[in-house]
Formats: sequence, structure tokens, C-alpha cells
Amino acid sequence: MGLDGSTRPSFLVYGPIGSGLTSALQAFRERGFLTVSGGGFDAIARYLQMAEAEHKPIAIAPDMHPAQTDPDSVKVAWQDLKTAYPPLKLLYLSTPTDTLIKRYAGD
Repeated sequence: MGLDGSTRPSFLVYGPIGSGLTSALQAFRERGFLTVSGGGFDAIARYLQMAEAEHKPIAIAPDMHPAQTDPDSVKVAWQDLKTAYPPLKLLYLSTPTDTLIKRYAGD
């Protein structure tokens, strides 16, 4: 069961720049989710509380550059969030390197 009492879970959407985060958030928005882009792990709990208050599921894309984020810190923060909000799901977006190169090469 989701945060809003429905069967829809809320999502933490994460991935490298160019992997489709903006498109994913738009798809969630079109399906009635609250969406938030930006903020770090410290802001996620506040966003989840906001969604609970509005009785809506939420998709959150935190502002964390994977190359600048300590994996151990992310793991601890994720475990803390899952303990506090068990229905929260992680959606990791990935894109092959050649696709990213084509996307940003400007051909």
C-alpha cells in the first residue's frame, strides 16, 4: 500500500544526468503523482510527509550527482528512508554511454 492509502507506492527516482529523469517525472505527474525535482536526501522525508498530508503518491528525483555522492552515505540514507516509509520504491534509470554521447553530441 502506498503513502496515500492506495495501492500506488511512492518512488525515489535516481540516475545519471541524461537518463530520462525529467521524462520519468512527467510520466508520474500524468498519472496523478506529486513530483519533486531537486533537494538532497535530507529533504526527501519532508516531501514524503507533504505527500501523506495531501493523500497522494509522490515521485522524487533528488539532486545528487552520482559521481559526487558517497555510495555509503546514499546506502545509509536509503535504508533510513525505507525504515520510515516502507512503501517507498527506488527507480534507478540507466542509459548506455553511446546513447548519452549521441544525445549530447549535437549531431
